[in-house]
Amino acid sequence: MPATHMMIGNVGSGKSELAAHMARKWPGAVVVNMDSIQASIHGGEYGRYEFTMKPVYHAVEEVLITTALKADLPVILDRTNMTARGRARFIEIAKQYTDEI
Repeated sequence: MPATHMMIGNVGSGKSELAAHMARKWPGAVVVNMDSIQASIHGGEYGRYEFTMKPVYHAVEEVLITTALKADLPVILDRTNMTARGRARFIEIAKQYTDEI
């Protein structure tokens, strides 16, 4: 079964750097980064966030995660994940596809 790795830390603490390092070490690893998702949705405009688009951002994020896990690929969640409530969403998704969270 694939593994899900969750970065937890403040903005600027090195999560993305570590996620990139991990991805280089694990062939096929999928890094899921909300900043990249938002930039992609907004035509490459980094830092743009629209509250009304939150359901779209989350849907894309969940499709990336579930598709990778179904394909037996490791997933690296690159976001702050500072609250237990925020982490719970990803833990529940991961539990469906992996024993290692």
